[in-house]
Amino acid sequence: MNIINMGRTYKNLKRLREIVNVLAKYGFEYIVHRIKLSKHVPLRKRVVKQKDIRQIDEYDAARKIRFVCEELGPTFIKFGQILSLRADLLPRHFIEELSKLQDAVKPFPFEKAKEIVEAETGADLKDIFSEFEEVPCASASMSQVHYAVLKTGGAKVIVKVQRPDIKEDIKRDIDILLYLAKLVEKHLPEYRVYNPVGIVEEFSAAIKRELDFTYEMAHADKIGSFFKGRSPVHIPRVYFEHSGEKVMIMEYLDGVKITTLGRISAEKKHKIAKRLIDAYYVMVFKKGFFHADPHPGNILIMKNNAVGLIDFGMAGKLSSENIKKFAFLVLSFMENDLEIDVEDYRLLGIVSEEEENAEFEKEAIVMMERYRRFPLDKINMGNVIYELSELGRKYNFKLNKDFVLLGKVLFTVESVIRELDPDFNFVKAAEPHALLFIKESTEPKQLLKDAKKGAFSLFNFFKSLPKDIGDIFKKVKRGELEIEFVHVGLEPLINEMDKATNRLASAFIIGALIVGSSIIVYTGVGPKLFDMPLFGFLGFFIAAIMGFILAISILRSGRL
Repeated sequence: MNIINMGRTYKNLKRLREIVNVLAKYGFEYIVHRIKLSKHVPLRKRVVKQKDIRQIDEYDAARKIRFVCEELGPTFIKFGQILSLRADLLPRHFIEELSKLQDAVKPFPFEKAKEIVEAETGADLKDIFSEFEEVPCASASMSQVHYAVLKTGGAKVIVKVQRPDIKEDIKRDIDILLYLAKLVEKHLPEYRVYNPVGIVEEFSAAIKRELDFTYEMAHADKIGSFFKGRSPVHIPRVYFEHSGEKVMIMEYLDGVKITTLGRISAEKKHKIAKRLIDAYYVMVFKKGFFHADPHPGNILIMKNNAVGLIDFGMAGKLSSENIKKFAFLVLSFMENDLEIDVEDYRLLGIVSEEEENAEFEKEAIVMMERYRRFPLDKINMGNVIYELSELGRKYNFKLNKDFVLLGKVLFTVESVIRELDPDFNFVKAAEPHALLFIKESTEPKQLLKDAKKGAFSLFNFFKSLPKDIGDIFKKVKRGELEIEFVHVGLEPLINEMDKATNRLASAFIIGALIVGSSIIVYTGVGPKLFDMPLFGFLGFFIAAIMGFILAISILRSGRL
């Protein structure tokens, strides 16, 4: 991909330079230099020998990456927030720093919000609302929220309105991010293991969903259906009839943020903690679909200590297999006298089923046995999954990313609960939910359903097998079957050879300019400048500049 093909606009090039300069500002000149974009930073940054990113302290690098995201604005803040959910990819200190990213920004004018709401609903504001507060009660990078009252029924609601032109800005930044990711894969082969292009493409799909409010409405409506009735958990009702892709109208939940609770008794704190974790265990064990952004600002405490959840832009989904793994994890802590072997840990996904690694297996079992000896009220389930992710990354074994997301979500919820009730027992609270899931999954009705699903998959496989084999033979006959060989690890050598060739070519050009200019000066032909032939003077001048650049390049490489 070429920057010229990246929209062919001055705005894109200007934004690329801004991004590159911010990276250099926070000490990532080495990366900028390696991906061949140092021409976009000031000369002093190019001349100074860059520090290898691997020589920077990891904790300092994580903090600086957060600063980079904050300075570059909405797209990069969202990128960092989504990366903070990927404990399967990044070390814990990076996750913790990126989780701090906040995107509160200056609100846009009410007139623009009114225009967007009326365009999306197809009706005048006064025909839908009897009251609509012009000053937003919250303003973020992609949207802002207004308090309102519906004309029909008089329900108190919040109206979430997407920022004007935000889609165009995000599309531009994603194009540039993809361009940078491809440069990283090309010039920094050691980072290919993180799949930069794949991460950006995944982010692009995630943020497109977040820009379409119909996804968030569907998430809220689905999770709301889990708690209908007399549940002490409240999910705001969605008013689909007045909502759309850029405008979302939801029930207003009258409560206070969990972090702003006044002085309440320990008993009430425990009750709130129990209701909050039970809400997540219901979503996880019973439904396999959960609210994935449980930071304290999205958890409200309402009348009678009921728990309210808001902001459903991010949601997680678990397969039955991953729910089963989590249930096994919970129950293994309850039965701490039970002997568990490698095969049992394979069921959990701690030990790889495809590959065997004695060191990994030994370390995984030691880690789990350590946790199983903890008092139950000292175990955080999210923390256990975090450690599993760290161990998996160390040995290049990746846990399922949805399972890892569950760990991140539980870790956040558990951190909030520990502030309320430091001795809360998460394992004991999870046990009845895990047992109910195991019981229901072994009932004849469920077993029959699973068997039907397996038989259908097997039928489809054998049905398509003859056609697939036939397609392979056709490609062989036509000579279209190709085997691709990819060299790994040669890029640094190729880059060094490329540099050496360029320097040699530059030296030949400098020599030719000096010889040619000397001949012109000796013969004295052509117009004169300071009593010297003009073309000879220009030749010497260009040779001097090229020589200076070549000398700086050699000195900067550290090899004379």
